[in-house]
Amino acid sequence: MSSRNPTFVLLGAGASVPAGIPTATQMTEKILEIERFTPGIAQPLRTRHVDVVRFVAGGLAMRAGNQGKNPLKNINIEDLIASIRMLAQRSELDIAPFVTQWHKGVEEIDKRDHTHDKERRLEDEFERALEAAARDKPNTSARLPDFRFVARRFVSELKNYFQSHAMPWHRDAYAEAAKQLTVVLKNFVWVDDEGKTAYLDPLVQMGKMNALTIASLNYDNTVEVAGNRLGVGVDLGLERWRQNSLLEPVAYGIELLKLHGSIDWLFSDLNLKSQNDGKIFPQRTIERVDISKVYSGPKSEPALIFGSGNKLTEEGPFLELFRAFERRLEACDELVSIGYSFGDKHINHVIFRWMNRDPSRTMVVVDRPGIEKREHALWADYSVSEDSDRIELMPVGSEQGIEELFS
Repeated sequence: MSSRNPTFVLLGAGASVPAGIPTATQMTEKILEIERFTPGIAQPLRTRHVDVVRFVAGGLAMRAGNQGKNPLKNINIEDLIASIRMLAQRSELDIAPFVTQWHKGVEEIDKRDHTHDKERRLEDEFERALEAAARDKPNTSARLPDFRFVARRFVSELKNYFQSHAMPWHRDAYAEAAKQLTVVLKNFVWVDDEGKTAYLDPLVQMGKMNALTIASLNYDNTVEVAGNRLGVGVDLGLERWRQNSLLEPVAYGIELLKLHGSIDWLFSDLNLKSQNDGKIFPQRTIERVDISKVYSGPKSEPALIFGSGNKLTEEGPFLELFRAFERRLEACDELVSIGYSFGDKHINHVIFRWMNRDPSRTMVVVDRPGIEKREHALWADYSVSEDSDRIELMPVGSEQGIEELFS
């Protein structure tokens, strides 16, 4: 590897596979295999959620087939969740005024009667609340002996109220499905076993000798776990960004730029009344939380960016993370890409501009064992010459690639 200027490392989904985390397409395959009411990891997915997932996945498969791709192997979990979220907000899209009728399947799923299970769950919650109130006030128990009956009547009256006012009672199938898919995603990407991150040791230990910037497109916690186990500081930039909305380089350890967010990041609102730092405008920030708090309440949605198109948002530190990615890469002569499929256009444009600005810059691409250049998106989709000596393909897998490059 080049020693003129520091090496920049970019981690894609394939970099987390040795830790037991499925790739983005493998996650979709696992979710599509879920049967209704399957226990365990799929427990959050109920009948209506499975219907939504399969309907949207079918549309994405058709698009992949029209593009000449394998429709059964090219459904990315991020694209799936992003599409479901878009359908949940379809009435708010810019093109909505010009769409007189959506695909009949889109509306049909929202109208499909899956209300019974949800109403039963709502009744359960009211019954528990009434029982809790009775325990606090024993006399209440005598007046309301049949809590289930009261809960059922309450839910029935609530439903009648919504219907009489022409308001949707259960038209949130897509929003619910997107939320529950993120719960499943949390189960996929969170690593508790420190031993699963041992393959990252050669890379993470680089932070003991010099400051090293790693950009990650993943939502998992593998680098943080490895750093904690090895005693190497891993700076996510959240505190630095909160101080002045900028990300200056770190002096030591690892600077981890999680460009698409992290499963343990939650949005929180800045409380201006308690701030004496000169900020006069409200600003959403991000807090790192215990994983158990993710989706534990109505305001506990993780701060993630989904979709393979333009993954930029003005909220939180994401724009500054992206700018820091550009600045840190510009200071390097070599890029090591590990497990990245080159499917994110905004990331690709930064890399391509960086390569084109200086003919001495080089890139090492670590990908799955056995893959050939003609199969890889970088050469197949972007017309890169297979004879170019500026890009080296290492078809050895992430674990072996990290061992060979950084030991």
